[in-house]
Amino acid sequence: MAKLNGGKRLIMLLDSSKIMSADAYRMISGLNDAPQESEGVKSTEKQIADEEQLVAFKIDNEEYGIKIKDVQEINRMTEITKVPRAPYHIDGIVNLRGNIIPVLDLRKLFGLSAKAMTDATRIIIVDSAGEKTGMIVDSVSEVLRFDKALIEPPPELLKSGIDSSYVEGVGKLDDGKRMVLILRLDKVLNVEQISA
Repeated sequence: MAKLNGGKRLIMLLDSSKIMSADAYRMISGLNDAPQESEGVKSTEKQIADEEQLVAFKIDNEEYGIKIKDVQEINRMTEITKVPRAPYHIDGIVNLRGNIIPVLDLRKLFGLSAKAMTDATRIIIVDSAGEKTGMIVDSVSEVLRFDKALIEPPPELLKSGIDSSYVEGVGKLDDGKRMVLILRLDKVLNVEQISA
């Protein structure tokens, strides 16, 4: 579900593979006798399987990504209620349509200096292991779609200074001129710690 115009406009994203199988598509369109089309449908399905879709966002000058399947929604900054004795990187909790959700600040988690909130600041609501959590980021860039072959394992020492265990891989775009650090949500969120 995509929310636009502050939630006034909702767009439901459909999974075409769940709506109609390739065989059903061929029967309806009368393409049973066209093997080249069958190969085309298979190549399209293979292309989708070989692609990665990420929500890209920025913290400082670095670009990060989270797999789109883990993202529930993206919200503007809202009032956060502080929680006593919470870990340093947990900013507090927010009330999202009646649900209480913990919110962590990725700048603090990565050991970066504090930055004033701006109109671009967002809270990305993610779902990991059935637990919803908000993550504060400087800004959200776009939804990226690229070939999984363009993802490499993270180097041992990252120039951004963040713990390499937080990074699942590095997506190289524009012939390597643009790099996106793909985060491992299970490590970033550390669900047990946040729940505690």
